[in-house]
Amino acid sequence: MSYSSFDAMFYGFVTAEFMRRWCGKNLIPGQASGGGPGDVGVRKDLLERELGLGVKNFAREVEPTEEKVSLGTILEVDLGFGRSHLETEHTLRHFLWLPEIIDRSGWDGPEWEEKSLRRAHDRVEELLAQYRKPEVDEEKLRRMREVVERAKREMC
Repeated sequence: MSYSSFDAMFYGFVTAEFMRRWCGKNLIPGQASGGGPGDVGVRKDLLERELGLGVKNFAREVEPTEEKVSLGTILEVDLGFGRSHLETEHTLRHFLWLPEIIDRSGWDGPEWEEKSLRRAHDRVEELLAQYRKPEVDEEKLRRMREVVERAKREMC
């Protein structure tokens, strides 16, 4: 079975909302799927993380106050033929998801996708350049490895 991006996003939204309402857990779906040749897996993980944060944002509870709904703004924009909600002061104040990598201006051909992938690649390079190996207590590390080895022997 194949899913479109919208189907995948909707599935992530439904899953996040179910877990929040019924299990009390706020999840960010789609993270750390791992691997791939070169930095493909890492770029994919960055893009999925960004989409997951969007899903988490949209899955939150919204308190429909007069200020948040802004019926006046809705009436001003009307059907959106001459003006967009993205141009309003209200949206500017309440716009809650502005991704770092994904361009929300809308798909505009293969060049649009290439720009997002380039931004993801550049972000991967930036994160790798910033990485510093953490200092680890060698004795703790030795004991953890012993536990893992013992578990492998006993479970296999």
